[in-house]
Amino acid sequence: MEISLFWVGCAIACGIIASNKGRSVGGWIVLGFLFSIFSLIVILVLPSLSAAPGTPTAETHRNAPSAPSWC
Repeated sequence: MEISLFWVGCAIACGIIASNKGRSVGGWIVLGFLFSIFSLIVILVLPSLSAAPGTPTAETHRNAPSAPSWC
């Protein structure tokens, strides 16, 4: 019984951490069920996919027009 609670806990923790890092929640929950502590360690080490506040994105910035070819 304790082992199954541990697996469920790891799966839920993986899902929460994945959500905070902008990653697939469902996928990490499945990985948490399958690989428990190993997937928890991996998701803790992976960088976040979410952009930091104030980071330029395609929606907030645009490219300047290029110079003519004769320049």
